[in-house]
This record gives sequence, C-alpha cells and structure tokens, in this order.
Amino acid sequence: MLTDARYLRAFSAEQLHVLSYLAIKAHGYGFAIGLIFFGVACLIRAYLIYKSGYFPKMLGVLMWGAGLRYLINSVALLLAPLFAVQIFPAILAPALVGELSLSLWLIAKGVKIEKWKQRVESSLAHSPSNERKQYG
Repeated sequence: MLTDARYLRAFSAEQLHVLSYLAIKAHGYGFAIGLIFFGVACLIRAYLIYKSGYFPKMLGVLMWGAGLRYLINSVALLLAPLFAVQIFPAILAPALVGELSLSLWLIAKGVKIEKWKQRVESSLAHSPSNERKQYG
C-alpha cells in the first residue's frame, strides 16, 4: 500500500497511511488468534509428553507452562493490549525455557528407545492379525 503503484493514486497519502496501519493492526490480532491455537497445541503436546513415558515428565510440565503462558499472552493481546505489553517479557521468557528444553532434549537425547520398543512389541502382540494367527 505504500508503493508507487498506479492503482493506489486513487487514495490520498493520509488514506494510504491509515490503510497500512489498519493492515498492521489486523496482522497483530490475527497473530494473537494464531497463538491461541499454538498455546492449545502446546498444552496437548505437554499432556502427551507427560503421559507417554518417552520423555522426562519435567519436559511435559515445562511445555504445559509454555502453553498456558501463550494462552495468557494471547488473551491479553486481544482483550487488554496495554497490559499485554507490560507482561510480555515476564510471561514469554519461561515459555522459551519450556520449548527450548524440549528442542534440546530431542537433539541431545531423543526418546527412550527401550520404552518405545516395549510399546511396539506390546501393541503387535495385541493386534487383531496376531490373534488370528494364534487361533488360526
């Protein structure tokens, strides 16, 4: 909107500035809405990490904290933008710790292979195709 395109000459400079500002504000609200979905995804991931046994439970707790903080930040961005600006560093720094911990754990350690193999063998033993072979 701030280029020198021919079709933009229909608007005055002030109108173009207002339209640009509106686009920037709309992006901010859209981003906040997107972070709500990301926060919910973090909470689901945290639950799965905590219950799976493939990772330390602490990683699940840290990811749960990250998801909760994303939700708080997003709701604050939508309902109280001035308050959101004040709490932003304090609320998202711990979220970074949770996400970074999971990323570094996956890079350095990965999942617990023994637990993984145990669950795969258990699920194969209880699969319908195995029951048919046993009772054939």
